[in-house]
Amino acid sequence: MKRVQLEWQISDLKEDINKYKSLNEINTKKLRELKRDPSAIKKIARENYFMKADDEDIFVLSDDPKTEQPQSTNETTQ
Repeated sequence: MKRVQLEWQISDLKEDINKYKSLNEINTKKLRELKRDPSAIKKIARENYFMKADDEDIFVLSDDPKTEQPQSTNETTQ
């Protein structure tokens, strides 16, 4: 029983290793891009941190479904 649990744990850890390797590759590519291209810094600042130039306006659009607020009941009118 203990052996099976340890094998599951090993399997989970191997999946984690693969996930972190891919994240490392992605982040390494982004870092290289930032070192080579100064306009990439502006792109990241605009996309991730909603920074803007002085003559720009930012509009944030969402695909989230609109949630309805429950109507509050006023105790004085009942």
